[in-house]
Amino acid sequence: SRRPGVAPYFGHFVALLHLERMAELEQFTRRFTRHTIQRLARFGSALDGLTIAATFGRRERRKATLPGWPDGGGEFVAFKMPWNVNTEHLRFKKGEAVIVSRGDPLKDAIGEGVVDHLDWKKMVVNLSCALPKDARSGNFRVDV
Repeated sequence: SRRPGVAPYFGHFVALLHLERMAELEQFTRRFTRHTIQRLARFGSALDGLTIAATFGRRERRKATLPGWPDGGGEFVAFKMPWNVNTEHLRFKKGEAVIVSRGDPLKDAIGEGVVDHLDWKKMVVNLSCALPKDARSGNFRVDV
């Protein structure tokens, strides 16, 4: 059974989600171009030099996705936390959207994810993409 009010209601919220996404991307771009990694780290909105402790829960690409949302598979990634970080000072919280990169998130972004768990030893991120094959080597940067 089709209800006539459902499509306009759904369309309204899809448009709002896209507008929110565009505003979020603009905010990320502005923050990355105005501030250095050292300043972002001091504010608690970026972590640099992270290494991977483990990966698990790999998910292959889905056949059907939402329009405008690419799906390259995904997996959970546990990053080792730096020994001197104060997790109370971080802006990273469970459920926060993050960008994972190899350096500059505007040029070297690997993908986006959501913080699943955070403690003094590790931060687990549910990535919306698959990690590159050489992910075990090198350092990562995560921005909120």
